[in-house]
Amino acid sequence: MMVALLHHLKGSVMRRLSATLLFATLTAGLFASSVNAAEVKAKIDVPKDADVKLDLSKAKIQLTMSVKREPIPFPANFAQMSNDEKRAWYQKFLASDEGKAYSKRMQEAFANRKNYTLKADKDGNVVAKDVAPGNYTLTVQFFKGDNPTRGTDPIADGYTRLSVADQPVDAGKVKINIRRSVNVGDVAPDFDVKTVDGKPLKLSDHRGKYVLVDFWAVWCGPCRGETPNLKATYDAYKSNSRFAMIGLSLDRETKAPIDYAKKNDLGWIQGFLGNWSDDKVTKAYGVRGIPSIWLIGPDGKVVAKGLRGSNIKATVAKYMDKLPD
Repeated sequence: MMVALLHHLKGSVMRRLSATLLFATLTAGLFASSVNAAEVKAKIDVPKDADVKLDLSKAKIQLTMSVKREPIPFPANFAQMSNDEKRAWYQKFLASDEGKAYSKRMQEAFANRKNYTLKADKDGNVVAKDVAPGNYTLTVQFFKGDNPTRGTDPIADGYTRLSVADQPVDAGKVKINIRRSVNVGDVAPDFDVKTVDGKPLKLSDHRGKYVLVDFWAVWCGPCRGETPNLKATYDAYKSNSRFAMIGLSLDRETKAPIDYAKKNDLGWIQGFLGNWSDDKVTKAYGVRGIPSIWLIGPDGKVVAKGLRGSNIKATVAKYMDKLPD
């Protein structure tokens, strides 16, 4: 009788345990479903007065999760270092075990982030289902042609940022901005601006020359990083009457480029564009990031764009060195 009672109690306990586990499993499943089933919707807002035709069916739309970068353990005196010292420290850090581990973690974070490729309907509505929680950027791009190559600038684009939890998200309208895209072989837009010391400056005044144009700013670290490469190029060809160099500063005040040019012995022409958001020259060229370095040919057409590092001098040499003496 005692054995039967024990069997009865054991069976009762097991049934209750099974029921508890089943309830927990179902609850967890429902909870996971609610967390991972968030829906995101938005509407692409194409300007009605756009002078280019934008096909919504060909829009490249990405919903990409943001990755929070880990802070780099800069030394206390990093701000006081010269640019060369900062570059040397950073390269040493990346080569260290700590730096390699940091790079690996960041690479894994970017590789594992969620990314959703979406499509818009004929009215511009975009819907993403089952979006995982996190912070995202919704990007919409339009390109010229059906198969844009890597690095091709969009002719129009727009984006919005949003956060996803476990509730539906309406990101509202994504405003599309028409981008002017100037490519190799196109005629470079003329500009009529002032130099940092107030003199008139026009690109067309240098027709017949190879002209290296640098959109830059003192506040831009990568721009300052190109100073040695630009100086090497200028020093190599400054005495050639068929070559000119023009810097176009996007600093807020002329004092910054004037002081920087004087301190670093920059001998080429320094034009001033001022506040980027108000400038028309960068918009005409479709400049979306700086430094943006271009080589314009004697016929006024773009020979090269996006030049960086040693490729600046190498590209200028490619064309200048084949000119007849």
